[in-house]
Amino acid sequence: MGKIMKFLAKLRTKNAEITYKSAIKKYLKFIYGDELESRLKDDDQMKVFEEFAERYFNENRNYGEDLVNFAVFLTKQNVAPKTANTYLSAIRTWLTDYDVEIPQKYLKEVNRKKPEGDVRLVEDELTREKLAKIIRYCEFKKNYKMKALILVLLSSGMRIGEATSIRLSDLRLDNDPPEIILRQEYTKKKRPREVFITKQAKKALLVWLDYRNKYLEEKIKRIRNLKKIKKRKFEIKVEKLEDLKKDDRVFPFTENEAEQEFVKILKEVGLYRRDPSTGMTTIRLHTLRKWFKTTLLDSGVPSELTEIYLGHYSKKLELAYTKFRKNNVDNGTRK
Repeated sequence: MGKIMKFLAKLRTKNAEITYKSAIKKYLKFIYGDELESRLKDDDQMKVFEEFAERYFNENRNYGEDLVNFAVFLTKQNVAPKTANTYLSAIRTWLTDYDVEIPQKYLKEVNRKKPEGDVRLVEDELTREKLAKIIRYCEFKKNYKMKALILVLLSSGMRIGEATSIRLSDLRLDNDPPEIILRQEYTKKKRPREVFITKQAKKALLVWLDYRNKYLEEKIKRIRNLKKIKKRKFEIKVEKLEDLKKDDRVFPFTENEAEQEFVKILKEVGLYRRDPSTGMTTIRLHTLRKWFKTTLLDSGVPSELTEIYLGHYSKKLELAYTKFRKNNVDNGTRK
């Protein structure tokens, strides 16, 4: 295992792994430029990146200067400040993991040279008409997985990372209302909670579950044919394919795969747009979580309870939630 994959294996979440891998690749492309790019055309890409990563740590380099120059590069490329901070933090963590400490004077220089400002994404308003358009397209294309995922996110308020972590054993679809258990290892705050979905989401989810095994079979078939499609060296271990067959997640794909497919849907229905300041899509899967929050608040659900449903925790929220439940029990007893 090379210096990239060995480092990524230590990360706690799949999303962090994807983010850090992207940052390291961008950094090495910046350091080695055309020399690295030319190798990517014909060889196994990850193998090439690992070779250059090994070379990078074996060279007698000024890593502090490299990081400063990378910050300047990100600024010239008009990379959004938040994204730039993520890249720089990822590279610093990667270097530290291999005992490379960046002197304080260079870190101060990085802060001066990196993209500045608090640029925020201006999201498009998500209306019922737009949602209906997206759902109808999924139905027309028989895209059972995205229809189910979208409706589950809309009615539960889950984060996309939580949705792509839940297992088949976490479903309580016979309950009224249908319920999904979010175990602590799935959640951002590392605290378990239960979420509920609508009957419409349950119906879409059941359709997806009937099709799910066929989806996995087709995915495995695509991976086996990847070498022919890519026309490059690409080795897939048999054990990996066997692991995919045994994947017991409700949605057996990554956050990144879900986001990419959602973008394709937005393009097809004419709702795709990028914010000029951040370069981000103005409607994202995370927008569905905001829709959930707004819908609850507009329905008169107390803000403290809404935050609990969203997985936000604090002592103040817990006290409010406990009080809310106690009042409900008291009212129920009086009746």
